[in-house]
Formats: sequence, C-alpha cells, structure tokens
Amino acid sequence: MESKVIEITSAAHRHGNLNIRPCGLDFFPKGVLGGPTKENLGNRITIKAYGLPKPVKTDIPTDNKTKRPRWLFRERSWVKTFVRTNNLIQRGKP
Repeated sequence: MESKVIEITSAAHRHGNLNIRPCGLDFFPKGVLGGPTKENLGNRITIKAYGLPKPVKTDIPTDNKTKRPRWLFRERSWVKTFVRTNNLIQRGKP
C-alpha cells in the first residue's frame, strides 16, 4: 500500500484542515471528488486513523467556481481529535 506524508499545520489544529495536495489526485481512488456541497458527494473513502475509535468516511470537495479539488477532506471534525490524541504539534511550535 502506498503512503504519503502530510505536514500538520496550524490549520489542522484550529480548523481540522489537512492539506492533502502533496498526495496528488492519483493517490486517491477515482470518483473521490464530490461537489462543493454535501448534496453532491463523491465516492467516499475510509480513513482508519490511529487513536480514533471509528473509521472516518469522507470524500474530497471541489471548489464551486473552478471545480478543482479543495485539497482537504470534507469530513474534518476527526482531524482535531487525531492531532490531540497523537500529540502532534506543528514543527517549530510548542
């Protein structure tokens, strides 16, 4: 199984945003891109994150105007829990 490294930034701590752009679209299965709203979900993927009690099902939303990937997961509430549970800190920050 292929893996990628994602940098944990302050946005992950504050808003639950993981910048998944470094993974590239080829890393994810086809159809994972959804529309800009939850009314138009893409094919959801399952994320099994260390320290979380349940797997997370999510897709990647696209921008309303450009239709390009927003490069974050639509479901983000789990990210803050993941960061705190695993004591992940932004490089250079306490």
